[in-house]
Amino acid sequence: MRVVAFNRATEHPNLVHNDAYARSVGFRGGLVPGVDVYAYLTRPAVEHFGRRWLERGEGDVRFVRPVYDGDHLDIETSDHLTVTASCDGEVRAVLTCREASTHELEQTDAIPEAPVFAPRLKAARESFHEGLVLGSLAVTLTERDCVNQLAEVGETLDLYRAERIVHPGHLLGFADEVLSANVDLPPWLHAGSFVHHYGLVHWNESITVRARVATTYVRNQHQFIELEVLALGVDGDPRFRVRPYKAIYKPFFGRA
Repeated sequence: MRVVAFNRATEHPNLVHNDAYARSVGFRGGLVPGVDVYAYLTRPAVEHFGRRWLERGEGDVRFVRPVYDGDHLDIETSDHLTVTASCDGEVRAVLTCREASTHELEQTDAIPEAPVFAPRLKAARESFHEGLVLGSLAVTLTERDCVNQLAEVGETLDLYRAERIVHPGHLLGFADEVLSANVDLPPWLHAGSFVHHYGLVHWNESITVRARVATTYVRNQHQFIELEVLALGVDGDPRFRVRPYKAIYKPFFGRA
C-alpha cells in the first residue's frame, strides 16, 4: 500500500511543521505530524484485526525519521504484527500491533483529574517530577472534526464512517494536546507512543483526557518527557491509554 503524506499542520503553533522554520534548523521542510503518520500505519492493523483492534488492541509506534509533505510512503506488514512506513527504501516509522488480553485491559491505574496549569509550565527539567499530574482536557469529538480528520489522513476504510468511530490517529492527537495545553513548549517532536484501546469512541462522544509525568531524561542532547495519558468516557470507563507517550520537549537542532 502506498500513501502520499500530507502536512496539514503548516500553520500550527508547533513550528516544526512550518516549512521555513523547519528548513532553518536543518530539515528538508515542515514535518508531517506524528499522529498522522500513526494514522497511516493503523490501516493495515484494522484491515487485519478488524474493529476488535479499535476495541481492545495495542499499538507501539516509533517515529524513526521525519516524514515530509508529498513523501510517497510504502506501508508494508510483516507477520501481521509489524507495519513499516518507508520512503525511497528508508524506514520512517514502525508500528507493532496486537490484541490485548482481558487481564491486560483491566490494568488501568487511575489518574486524577486536575486543572490545566495557568500559566503553563516552563519547558525545563526542573518543571517536572515523576508522578506530576497535568491538567485534564474535556473534549467533545464532533462529527465535523472526525470527518475532517479522516480526509486529512486520506483514510479509505469505510468502517469509520459507517459506524461513526473516531479514528485512532485522532485519539492519539489528544496526547499531544494535553502536553501542549500544560507546557509552554518550544518547537517540539513526538517521538513515539504505546497506545492501548479499551473501547470504541464514537463521533459526538465526550471524553476527558488526563495525564501525568512518568519520567524525563536527556539523550543525544535532546530533552525527553514520557507521559501516561488516560481518556475516560462520560460513564467513567477508560476508552484509551497511552503509556508511555514520548516527546522531545526541547530538541537539540544542532544536528537536525
